[in-house]
Amino acid sequence: MNPIVLLIGDVNVDVIQKLPYYPAEGEESEIKSLVMRAGGTALNVAKVLKYFKITPLIVSAIGDDVFGEFILKECKKLNIPMTFIQRKLARTGTVFSINTPRDRTMFTLRGANKELSDFEELYKAIDKSDVVYFSSYAFIEGEEKETSTHLLRYARTLEKFTVLSLALLSIGRKGRA
Repeated sequence: MNPIVLLIGDVNVDVIQKLPYYPAEGEESEIKSLVMRAGGTALNVAKVLKYFKITPLIVSAIGDDVFGEFILKECKKLNIPMTFIQRKLARTGTVFSINTPRDRTMFTLRGANKELSDFEELYKAIDKSDVVYFSSYAFIEGEEKETSTHLLRYARTLEKFTVLSLALLSIGRKGRA
């Protein structure tokens, strides 16, 4: 039997642009390619788990928009259960990534991710899992922060094996991680 890993964190649409160089202020640079893919901490980890034949369950929120539909189609293609992905009246989280040969700059709209709610309903997800993984993004803001805190406490009462990813590279004001 495959282990089930519950992934609590963001699900986004990544829009990736490749440029030969990052333009100076007021300058224009032609995009060499544009790629759109399903991503975010929870979905990226789910893709890796599927590769190793481990069953992922994602707890996240997406918007009721075309990007949300895109995420659902990608999850279906990858055979990733969508039972605990909530639909919200908000925009789906989106990351715009500008990549040059030397650097990467990202602009993030957290969108529906921060509206994850109904933690008592999500206890069922923890009950079904063998391992519970929390992305650091799950604890940043909004209802998602409160919901994730409740889910973490619940996982601890069940003595579930729990993983906390606490690496936030550049969220917040200057000088704060």
